[in-house]
Amino acid sequence: MTGFKCKMFRCEWQIVSQPVGQYGENDGSATVLWSWPTYEEALADRHNHGYEHEFVKDRWIPNGADEYEMLEIRYREVLVSYDKS
Repeated sequence: MTGFKCKMFRCEWQIVSQPVGQYGENDGSATVLWSWPTYEEALADRHNHGYEHEFVKDRWIPNGADEYEMLEIRYREVLVSYDKS
């Protein structure tokens, strides 16, 4: 049984800044601002990275950005490198 490889992943919740178009569609690559091990921790810290839109409920804008960027919380599994010894 050759070729067997064990991979380890770290599960994390990330706050990302996502450029969006006029109608809210994704319009570029996202930038990860911070990550946490649980959704609750990411949600609690979201106000440190952005603010809620004045007229649109649950739409968050990153601090220092215009309205063509959106703050989102995303789940991601990150591959972790490890030493077998």
